[in-house]
Amino acid sequence: LSFGSSGHRSSTQKMFGSYSFAGNGSRNIQLPDHANWDFGTSDYTIESWVWITTLVNNFSLLYFTGAWGSNVYDFTIRANTANWELYTYNGSTDHGRRATRTIPTGEWHHYAVSRTSSVTKLFFDGAEETLADVGSSGAGSDNLRSGSNIPTIGSNNWTTSTGFWDEYRISNVGRYTSNFTPNEVSTVSATGTLISDTQTSSVATTKM
Repeated sequence: LSFGSSGHRSSTQKMFGSYSFAGNGSRNIQLPDHANWDFGTSDYTIESWVWITTLVNNFSLLYFTGAWGSNVYDFTIRANTANWELYTYNGSTDHGRRATRTIPTGEWHHYAVSRTSSVTKLFFDGAEETLADVGSSGAGSDNLRSGSNIPTIGSNNWTTSTGFWDEYRISNVGRYTSNFTPNEVSTVSATGTLISDTQTSSVATTKM
């Protein structure tokens, strides 16, 4: 994990704690080249809280493989002025799944893309989006790869993306199949049978 040019944490905006990551196109997070990013046709989830400062088409929302069109399939999770989408391309064929909505700026929102058993879903603030296919067909079963390239967070090949990212997570499991509460903390209490409430010292004592 490394920062691109001028990449840094910032206290200007934060969803949790004291800092978030600030990106402006030249500032990004670069993931090391690793087979972990070659999801293939397996399950995965990519998610983060995102504060969009300035929205432009092809805003690098969650992920960009950095190898556009040279593998089967490079992919990006990006936002446009009227939608956000998972979009893939292998040099000749494009695929994607798109959620059409007004993309908010100047406030925190949770974005997640999750694939379980070849079914890809997009979630906004934990609510499942209604999706439309982009390109030749949907991206539910694409063989997603990063190849020998370095995936990035906060930038892509097309435009400068200005915003903040917090609580970013990539998982090799499909975490979400229906609506959920982002960053929910379980309130389930432990259950069982009380055996004894007697407190016994483990050290022998002598009365003086």
